[in-house]
Amino acid sequence: MLIDTNQIITKTQLRKNLADVLMLVKEGKELVVSDRGELVAKMSPVMIKRKTSGVGQFMAEVKQLREKLSRQNPDFDSLKALREMRRES
Repeated sequence: MLIDTNQIITKTQLRKNLADVLMLVKEGKELVVSDRGELVAKMSPVMIKRKTSGVGQFMAEVKQLREKLSRQNPDFDSLKALREMRRES
């Protein structure tokens, strides 16, 4: 398992900055907690599926896709991609 060192926080950092760490996780960041140099836990956001219909569901799916693509490529511009898709249609 490959882990980006930017994703690792120590138990002490977690304890001192719990509110900030939870906010990062809520925003989609996955973190690994270490205790005395040993990786012991993984924190990741909980994805709750809410019943939505029509436009609301579509917008939720677009938001998820945009976030996923932005994590994979920080330079990704979702608005530009949508405009290009409209022109091609």
